[in-house]
Amino acid sequence: MKHYCIIITLLFLWSCEDRICPDDNYSCLKNAVKNHPIKSKKFWETFLQDNPKRAIFIAPDELIEYINLDNRKSGFKEVPKKPKVADNFYRQINDAYAEIPQAVKDKLSDKLFGIFLIKDLGGTGFTEYIVDKDGKPQSAFIILDVDVLKKNSANEWATWKENTPFKSDHEYKLRMKIQEKENDSPKYAIQYILLHEIGHAIAMNENIHPFWNIEPKDIEDLKTFPFNSLSWEIDYKENDYISKFDKSEFPQRKDVLYYQEPPFKSSQMKLIYDQLEETNFVSLYSTINPGDDWAEVFVTYVHTQMLNYPFEITISKDNKLIKTYKSCWNKKRCAKKKEIIENFLDLK
Repeated sequence: MKHYCIIITLLFLWSCEDRICPDDNYSCLKNAVKNHPIKSKKFWETFLQDNPKRAIFIAPDELIEYINLDNRKSGFKEVPKKPKVADNFYRQINDAYAEIPQAVKDKLSDKLFGIFLIKDLGGTGFTEYIVDKDGKPQSAFIILDVDVLKKNSANEWATWKENTPFKSDHEYKLRMKIQEKENDSPKYAIQYILLHEIGHAIAMNENIHPFWNIEPKDIEDLKTFPFNSLSWEIDYKENDYISKFDKSEFPQRKDVLYYQEPPFKSSQMKLIYDQLEETNFVSLYSTINPGDDWAEVFVTYVHTQMLNYPFEITISKDNKLIKTYKSCWNKKRCAKKKEIIENFLDLK
């Protein structure tokens, strides 16, 4: 028997069969994500009628379903759920956003639709675009995982995240510092994550990186995106992005993976960051894809250069320091990306 899911907006009659995909059927999951109702402007117009004058929302059922499909497509084991949110968490989000520089807010004002809260996201933040009938992005929304953020200070969260590519042991330790002791609170973890996701949102319909629903093979020339062409090329045969550093400076780049099964041994920590310093990538996370390259440029620049907060990674072996990695904004290797971000934010 064929069952149907009736979306409460009555704007869609979308067969449940269209969303029931085996975990190993990537094509099915990809199409389910691509064609999901939450991508539609009409869906969110109706949502706003029921939720007027708000900017932070508990994720609706349809959005939870979408993230679940996307997690399965991407290989994440987490199953998203509705969160329980205390009032002080809303205040922390509002306070974190309030301290973001006005130059950033000015660029974002007509692009951000809202912030949605979820549990078991499979990461800490996520950004998606709402598109019109022709598939062109109209606005963006940000999703935050409540449980990850409410438990961790800024440095605890950053250290946890930056360790996820490495198998843990007692010999090698990596620590990340993004706040001084007096500011080391969940509020500043939220702010850092917001800035990364704002980087994604603010890139909407800009000539920064290709829209992520476009296949790499369908991009005629990546040089039409001056920022991305600093670091990336397209492998048309494999239909994938590759970095300009994969063959020499950073051969391990293609294996970088966060939040899932760690691809590296802890003994490789120093090697990975040594190789990273031979590139123009600002962080290890920025090496994943062209979109995250930009988002990491955005967050690290605003965080360190505009807000004057620290960015430091230390690696130790048997409690002895063997590597320190800091922001590259005053180094030659990141000069061209610095020029682009400063021009984008009208700081020159």
